[in-house]
Amino acid sequence: MRINRVTLAAEMARREWRDKRLSELSGVSRATVSAIRGGKTVSFATAQKIARTLNMPVDRLIEQEGTPRTQYEPLPPLYSDDEDRPGKWFVP
Repeated sequence: MRINRVTLAAEMARREWRDKRLSELSGVSRATVSAIRGGKTVSFATAQKIARTLNMPVDRLIEQEGTPRTQYEPLPPLYSDDEDRPGKWFVP
């Protein structure tokens, strides 16, 4: 299974933790934490340790089957439709 990297990064940032701090508190090696943040798969036991450390349910932390790995909104166009000249930035 994969841990949702966006959720993990957000939780770590909220707590102002680096990989080393999460590693120390969860009992998971720093190399494993780094690999998780890089998108590697983990065992359920490892996901549980990290979820417990972050005080959240495991199912909120892991990626669900069939969901996209990133959930970004599309960006607005750079230029307005009525101006074709480069350098004219789009302002909503």
